Amino acid sequence: PLDGVPASLPALEKARKMQSKASKAGLMDRAAVAEMQPELCALLNGAGSEAAMGEVLLGKLLWDLVAVAHERELNAESALRQYVIAYREAHRP
Repeated sequence: PLDGVPASLPALEKARKMQSKASKAGLMDRAAVAEMQPELCALLNGAGSEAAMGEVLLGKLLWDLVAVAHERELNAESALRQYVIAYREAHRP
């Protein structure tokens, strides 16, 4: 159920599509993930219900996370790609 996500996609889009497929297949509950990650949800709480502000905050968080990863000699794009691949492999029938 998780096949068909093009390998050539940027990592974030690949992760979004993989999550969508996993959700449709009953392998992932995004609400449950959010519940288990309250610290991540709290980082976006300042946005309220305004989607545009939420995207600005999310963009800033991702930007900062890439910078922190780089300082630790980690490649955020590669790390997310590898995680998506590992997730798909772990959920193969």
